Amino acid sequence: MITKESGKVGAVDEKLEAALECGIETIMISRPDVDYQNAHSSFDHVIAELNKQLNQN
Repeated sequence: MITKESGKVGAVDEKLEAALECGIETIMISRPDVDYQNAHSSFDHVIAELNKQLNQN
């Protein structure tokens, strides 16, 4: 089985766990390292960043 890493970062993918239990050989394509320029933890922060970006142009 060939699958990509998905779900929560650091969590074991359920597909991988099930394949291993069944003895199915598996190739896991890892999640790419992405350096996001803008990461926000709330909707208010997203709106504030959008307004900031729109007002710069």
